[in-house]
Amino acid sequence: EAINKLRIAKEKNVNQDYHEYLDLKILALEKYVEAFEERRQAAILLRDGYDPKNAARREQVIAAFKQREEKFKEILEEGRILSEQANQLAIESLNRKS
Repeated sequence: EAINKLRIAKEKNVNQDYHEYLDLKILALEKYVEAFEERRQAAILLRDGYDPKNAARREQVIAAFKQREEKFKEILEEGRILSEQANQLAIESLNRKS
């Protein structure tokens, strides 16, 4: 819902800096959504695939979980960087107007 509100705001008659800011915030939020989908899939993998009695299967599931968890962290970091860029753009824009 937040992403849609930002998209609506972007369609308004806003200056270029604010337009870029909104673009970056939208991308950041989309990355956060993508990251948490990775985490959800990792949880499902553990729930459905973990077998304490089958060592080979257990190791396979743990390895896949770790891979998804690493991907979660990478995507989350990408989102954080985008959000930070948006915040920096906002600060620079305000400083130019002062």
